[in-house]
Amino acid sequence: RPEAGRWETLQASLRKHGPRLVRELRAAGGLPALRAQYHADDEAAWWWYLAEDIQAHNVKRWLRAGILILSVVVAGAAVIFLLDKLFPVDPNVRASMSRQLAGQQKIEDDTDYQGALTDFQAAVALTPDDPDPWLWLGCTQQKLGNDADARASFQRAQALSKEKLDFWLARIPIYANLQMPDEARNDIDAVLAQDPENPQAYFYLAGILENQEQYRAAAEALQRTSDLADARNDAQLTAIARYRLAILMQRMQAKAFEIGRAHV
Repeated sequence: RPEAGRWETLQASLRKHGPRLVRELRAAGGLPALRAQYHADDEAAWWWYLAEDIQAHNVKRWLRAGILILSVVVAGAAVIFLLDKLFPVDPNVRASMSRQLAGQQKIEDDTDYQGALTDFQAAVALTPDDPDPWLWLGCTQQKLGNDADARASFQRAQALSKEKLDFWLARIPIYANLQMPDEARNDIDAVLAQDPENPQAYFYLAGILENQEQYRAAAEALQRTSDLADARNDAQLTAIARYRLAILMQRMQAKAFEIGRAHV
């Protein structure tokens, strides 16, 4: 009985390490070739068929994985199809978002403000009651020096916004994306004048300060963001601010190390 137990343990270990054994035996021509050489006429024990067993097991595993992936894809496609049927998106909204994203991409990739302007003009024509494309259009017009057109676009966006605070908070990140930090700071000051403990405003301020390499001030703004967001039970913003603060602190330490090493 003890010998039988040890024999079962040995065979279980052989099955467990089968893939490794099969790989190691490739240098000798592979397990099938060795089996044919040493057991050409008689029936070999089961372990001589480890290669086939492993291959069959892998095929089953790949099939299961393929079926699972296919099921997820089909289920996702079905959900999208049902949502599109039950809650259809206005084609104008979809087209407007597409043009708006195209304009943002032109700014990000090529700083093609004139090309982006055309996209934003098309976006506001498609969805004239959405304040977001009006904000992008106004900021781009201002960037290009078309101040009168920008004021008209901003008036339209402000009229469509629920509150003036919402209008400023929506315009700040657009100014930041268009490399207009002074304009963004003006909107941040306007928000804080009306709501001195607004965590989103401090979060945007931290981004501007970091871009200007004012790292210590940016860290203070992120800490302020975290504290204020936590007080308002905004868990998402609290987590993002703390993550950004940790990354910034690591960056500050790395920069201090480089400066110290340069002075050695």
